[in-house]
Amino acid sequence: MSRTVIVSGTFRILSDAIEAWRPHAIAMLEAPRAEPGCRVYSYAHDAGDAALIRVYEEWESGDALAHHFETPHMRVCREVLAELGAFERDIRRFEAGEGEPV
Repeated sequence: MSRTVIVSGTFRILSDAIEAWRPHAIAMLEAPRAEPGCRVYSYAHDAGDAALIRVYEEWESGDALAHHFETPHMRVCREVLAELGAFERDIRRFEAGEGEPV
C-alpha cells in the first residue's frame, strides 16, 4: 500500500516582513502544485500570531518530495525566506495511510 508523505510545521517571519513575503508565497504555492506527485501545498497565516506561518503539504511519495526539494523554485524560496529573516523553522515529514473521515 502506498503511503502519503505529509509535510507539516511552522516558521516565523517578522510581522513587518509579511507583505514583502506575500507575492513570493503566492508564487511558491503555484509552482509545487503543478509538480507531479503534489496533492496539497499550502501556507496559512496564523490568525492569533502575526509572525507565525503554518505549512501543510501532501505528496504521493518520498520520491516526489525529494524531487520537489531539488527544484529551482525551492532554492528561490529558501533564499527569500533567509533575506526576510524567517526564523524558528520547525517543519517535519510524516508518512500516513489513506485516513478516514472524522
